[in-house]
Amino acid sequence: MSPMKRLTAALFFIALPLVPLALRARQEGGPSSQALAQSVPLFTFRAQGRNPALILLRQGEAKDGVPRAYYSSREGWLVAEFAEGLRKATWVAASRAANGTDVWAVAQEEDSGYLVFVTSNNGGRSWRQRGTLRKISKQATLQFFGMNRGNKGSVILELADDPSPEAPRLGHYLYLTDNGGKVWGSPIFSQSRPSPPISELMAPDETFPQDAIPDAAAWKRLLTGLLPAE
Repeated sequence: MSPMKRLTAALFFIALPLVPLALRARQEGGPSSQALAQSVPLFTFRAQGRNPALILLRQGEAKDGVPRAYYSSREGWLVAEFAEGLRKATWVAASRAANGTDVWAVAQEEDSGYLVFVTSNNGGRSWRQRGTLRKISKQATLQFFGMNRGNKGSVILELADDPSPEAPRLGHYLYLTDNGGKVWGSPIFSQSRPSPPISELMAPDETFPQDAIPDAAAWKRLLTGLLPAE
């Protein structure tokens, strides 16, 4: 497929909501300019060999947006499958393993104060939830997430401000897991940012600000740049 035909196909997708049951990836006809106008890309990964290009994005306003993922295929861009629903959450981290196939992503549920960890072992085509972590405070922000092949991972949260009467100490909190994020240990407090254990995950190829809503031309450039030239 030529780059022009691939680009045309890439624009023919409609963002679908993530539901509690697994959602089968599919395309629907008709360019959805409205869906594109409401979508905010957060993390992107370029195609690597047989591993597809991947976009983690949010559709809708920040407080009500739903996290979504699209992956490239010969038919264009398809919506990824999620085994668990994610409502009113935002992607706050994403990483890809050295093999290019395994992908980790972290979503933050604003109202509940939880981080949700999901993984894909097929380049982003389908995902499953690995675990959750209740933050020390809803005001805490994610500063670091890492994982190695032994399923030992770490999270660093920073609490810079919390106006609640029983707020925890301001500073950094380190969480550790040895079972791939299913269960996390109690937070370890540090005034300064601690050094996390070694991670074997690589950062996404590009990270976007939460409010960077691309126009149609910017979306075209983004989608084209994620796919290798032929």
